[in-house]
Amino acid sequence: MVVANRGAARENMIHEITGLVVDARQPQDLATAISGLLLDRRRRAMMGEAASAFAGRYSMDSAADGTFAEYRRFLDEWARVPRRRRRRRWTRPRLRRRRATRRSRRAGGDRGAAGEHSTSARTRKDAGGVS
Repeated sequence: MVVANRGAARENMIHEITGLVVDARQPQDLATAISGLLLDRRRRAMMGEAASAFAGRYSMDSAADGTFAEYRRFLDEWARVPRRRRRRRWTRPRLRRRRATRRSRRAGGDRGAAGEHSTSARTRKDAGGVS
């Protein structure tokens, strides 16, 4: 089997043992790998046996169990983070932006070159314009 070095297929391949992993951006490498395997029956057979043994160690049940174990690990880590830290982490950046906007409004807002008030990006966006 020949797979590209991008995506999930390469994760299920041991290069030169269960198949060949080639650079997806190099068509010549792909062609060389395919033709090499087509011409070498013994190598194809060895890789096929190794791939079969490798695949036999995995099942959908073990893949699902591994995925759920990762979810449990993530949720356990998240549960150990204090609630106040979780909230502060996600809301603080928004509050800073609002406060900065309030300060600029108190100071007179944005002024254009002639000293006139310019329309804020939010007002332009609300009016259907481009910000």
